[in-house]
Amino acid sequence: LLGQWSLVLSLLAGLCAGAPTAQAAPPATLPAPQAGSALPASQPGNAAPAPRPGAMFTPGGPNRPVRFGGSGDLGDLQDLESQWANREASGDFALGDLVAGGLDDQGGLKIDAQGLRVFKGEQRIHVRGADPAIAKATWVASAEEHHMLGGAIVPNASFVSLSRYDFDQKSAGQIYAVILTVSNGYINMQGLGIGFSVRFSDLNPQRPGERVTLQVHLSDDAANIPKLFLQCDSLSELRRREPEKVRKYLDPMLARILGHDPRLPEADDYYRAFAQIPADPNVAKSIGEILPRLEADSFDARQAASADLVKLGRPGVLAVLRLDPATLSQEQKTRCNAFVRGFRTGMFDFDDPDAARRDPGFLLGALEVDDPAVRQAAKTRIEQIVGHAIPFDINADADARRSALDPQRESLLNELAAKKSTAAPATTPVQP
Repeated sequence: LLGQWSLVLSLLAGLCAGAPTAQAAPPATLPAPQAGSALPASQPGNAAPAPRPGAMFTPGGPNRPVRFGGSGDLGDLQDLESQWANREASGDFALGDLVAGGLDDQGGLKIDAQGLRVFKGEQRIHVRGADPAIAKATWVASAEEHHMLGGAIVPNASFVSLSRYDFDQKSAGQIYAVILTVSNGYINMQGLGIGFSVRFSDLNPQRPGERVTLQVHLSDDAANIPKLFLQCDSLSELRRREPEKVRKYLDPMLARILGHDPRLPEADDYYRAFAQIPADPNVAKSIGEILPRLEADSFDARQAASADLVKLGRPGVLAVLRLDPATLSQEQKTRCNAFVRGFRTGMFDFDDPDAARRDPGFLLGALEVDDPAVRQAAKTRIEQIVGHAIPFDINADADARRSALDPQRESLLNELAAKKSTAAPATTPVQP
């Protein structure tokens, strides 16, 4: 059985040897490989140059080595399930404490995986997050220092890796595995599904023009030629050139492994930044009823109260953030902080909330979140900074909002970045 080590060692070998230097072929049109969506077994399209064999492997079974791109068949899923599903899991980790990621001011991908360095070798772990599906998934973490690779000494060839397996995703087109590996600035991620695989790599600035690669393979392709092959100098360029492809193939993988859409701020981010948004009175009342139970004498009672906090979701986060910390006991503070931290993305980490209200990536991301109050606050703040109205309907549906924002995204980023240092602080007092 080829395990996680084979995958990661092959990946590192590929990084050391370099990426293919072929020109990108016109992409074929494929349905989005998201959970619950069907992907045909084959699809006509323009062939792209095949990547260098051996650059990346997906897990396979005994005597079934898998080439670059992965077979993505049910047998691979079953092999992984038999390897990991019944193995005892250790620890209890918040996903955001292990790996955090998002987009920088220019739309580039940033991943902080320092939390994975506590592990030695590979092990299955318990992981929790805002989405209940996170706790249901099977997670495997690994970290290692390698000084020998392929018989040669490779300096600083350390890596960390986090894999998420959703073994109930067994229908054609569903993603059952996402594997993230970070090594000295390199980012590689592979998504495996029934009938396809997706690979994204960011080689940092060491291969100009070929830094970022996004590929999609279909499992019944005997020639192992990607049906989609895109290369750009940066993720922001890739997103500008092929926004729909990035949304279909890359964003779902990132959301699966990070626990959130990396383009968007999360509850803890935007409710701190926009303190003028009030808590729902009914949710605030529920929080008030839970608070005394958070410091009950019985541990089980305290745990049950914490579980009730989680059930309140993002509206509960808003209500907790509007509490006066001076009125809380230490136990209440600890449990409320743990609840809020479960919704933290790690994308924005500002000591001063006003810094968030000056950050271009944060403000544009806030225009796309689910809460219309956040969208309104972000729109008002952007217009305050750039000095003019922006054509954006906060009450439009998600597709319409995205269509309105995409054509002006780059120009707004540039305007906001240019005026970031001179932007006046928001006049609304900020809740501590």
